[in-house]
Amino acid sequence: MMTPRFLVPLCRLLRADCGLSAVEFALAVPVLILMLAGTVDLGMFAYRQMQVDDAVQAGVRYAAINGWDEEKVTAAVAAATSWSAVQATPAPQRICGCISGTSITETSCAAGTRCGLNGPSPGGYVVVQARAEFAPLMPWHGMILPSVLTAQATVRVE
Repeated sequence: MMTPRFLVPLCRLLRADCGLSAVEFALAVPVLILMLAGTVDLGMFAYRQMQVDDAVQAGVRYAAINGWDEEKVTAAVAAATSWSAVQATPAPQRICGCISGTSITETSCAAGTRCGLNGPSPGGYVVVQARAEFAPLMPWHGMILPSVLTAQATVRVE
């Protein structure tokens, strides 16, 4: 069967593949850029969370070695990382308490106080918390990654 003469240019146009690669590339690039940005954001999120965790650990390490001093523990948290957004918030605190499973129940440290009926005396603990604002590369609007990174650690100092 012969193609009518006026349809020949149209058939050639439909069979042509010149520029097809450019069209495919133009369609794929935005998706690849979003995937790359998401990967970078996830990596930065993990790195920044580790910095907050390290800052909290530095605070409790200072308290365990040097004893309780709120200003110096706060300074140790701030100095533990080069990221200036990390802050000891709320301020570190010293509490007296008894270990109850995996948590600490606050109690009085007065002489003669016991943990439970015949338990040990309550101990002194330092609780350090840190937080930092996280700004992702892409404006995900909190749908994927949290905008505030937090960490907490507790150490017995007595």
